[in-house]
Amino acid sequence: MEKFRVFSGNALLVADIRVSGSNAEELEMALNSYVEAACEVLFASSGAWTEIGTYSGAYDVKFQAMRLGGNNLRSQPRSNSKFK
Repeated sequence: MEKFRVFSGNALLVADIRVSGSNAEELEMALNSYVEAACEVLFASSGAWTEIGTYSGAYDVKFQAMRLGGNNLRSQPRSNSKFK
């Protein structure tokens, strides 16, 4: 098995953020803060990434519905980004 093999094409980076809270308002506030921070990091990271490739700065965020998880509500947004 080869380590550190170079390839050409696209790579997909997926970031999951999991948040739980005792009520919907608390959950929504925390969730929005974390998603906003993740989006700021992705936006600031666009451009060349040394020899590994280039990130265009494009991403999308998908939210899942809140649901019960133990004694609290929880939600899990997912951010997808493509690298070349």
